[in-house]
Amino acid sequence: MIRLVKTFETDFVFPKCQSLYEEAFPKNERWAASPIKEDFGSTCYAAYKEGVFIGFISLLCEREVCHLVYFAILPELRGKGLGGEVLEGLKVLVAPMKIMLDVEVPHKGNKDADKRRRRIDFYKRHGFTLTRTTYMWQGEEYAMMTYGGNISKARWEEFWDMIQGRIKPRK
Repeated sequence: MIRLVKTFETDFVFPKCQSLYEEAFPKNERWAASPIKEDFGSTCYAAYKEGVFIGFISLLCEREVCHLVYFAILPELRGKGLGGEVLEGLKVLVAPMKIMLDVEVPHKGNKDADKRRRRIDFYKRHGFTLTRTTYMWQGEEYAMMTYGGNISKARWEEFWDMIQGRIKPRK
C-alpha cells in the first residue's frame, strides 16, 4: 500500500524529493521557485511503499481543484506499477476535489513524441481525460488532463490567477 506523507523543507526526506525533482524534470520544465518548497504555495507529499521512499508529488489546491504540478518516481523503480498506485492514493487523498495536470503535447517533430504519448496513455489508464485546453509555457506546448470532472479553460485561468497571487517571491 502506498502512503503519501506531507513533507516540509525541514523533514529528513525533503532532500530526496528535491534531488528527484531536479533529476526527473529538465530545466525548461522547472519553475524558478521550487514547487516542492512551502514558499511556492504548494504542498509536497513524499510517497512510500512498505516504508521505503519511492517518489513524490507536488500539489497546488484552490477551492474544488488540485493541480498535480510535479510527480516523479525514483528512476530505478519506474515501470513497476508504483506510479499508478501513487495516482490512486492521490485520488483518495484529495477526494472529492477534481484533479488537473499538464502533459507535453506530442507533436510529430518532437524527439520524445513517443514518450509524451506514453505519458498521456498512462494518465488515461488511470481515469484522466485529455481536454482541449492547451497553453505555451517556456517554449513548450502543454495540454490539460483532468480527473473527477471537467475543468473549463476559464476555470483553469481563474485557478492560475489565484495561485499566482499566493506564490511568495523567492528570496
